[in-house]
Amino acid sequence: NDAMLTFNENRDDERTINRISRHLNSQNNIKKSQLQYVFDYVNDENICKNKLLLAYFGETKTENCGTCSYCVTLNKKPEKINYVAEKITNLLKNEPLSSRALQMLLKCSKDDLISGLQLLLNDETIFINPNNTYTLKK
Repeated sequence: NDAMLTFNENRDDERTINRISRHLNSQNNIKKSQLQYVFDYVNDENICKNKLLLAYFGETKTENCGTCSYCVTLNKKPEKINYVAEKITNLLKNEPLSSRALQMLLKCSKDDLISGLQLLLNDETIFINPNNTYTLKK
């Protein structure tokens, strides 16, 4: 019983590899640079995301777009978020509640609710329990 091996594609030999090997380092550097741009885009919280994208493609823009995550957080008023967070805390004193229940009781926008919840989660005032409801830490 002799085993037989069939290659579905041509096997690369030294001539094929040598022909493209000189381009591999530059191609790898380009890919690393592109990946670094993605990391910078995701992690940079100090500039409009639209401006970052335009800069990547060699364009410039002087004003902020007003719709990206950076611009939206600039436009939110901290007083309103603190007010929503306080209302959430008061509601959670009685019982654990889901985000939908909180939104119905508070009658606020989804974005304001999320901002208030994030503030309380970051401050470790509340936590999410296994039932996917928010509970006050004691």
